[in-house]
Amino acid sequence: MWLDRFEKTNEMLLNFNNLSSVRLQQMSERFMHHTRT
Repeated sequence: MWLDRFEKTNEMLLNFNNLSSVRLQQMSERFMHHTRT
């Protein structure tokens, strides 16, 4: 029971981390494009 809940929370955190890292990557790429021109 507790372990199951922990796994779900862990999965949510991992998904959140992946989302934020992708978001950061897109932001930095956009920023690089802006600075280049």
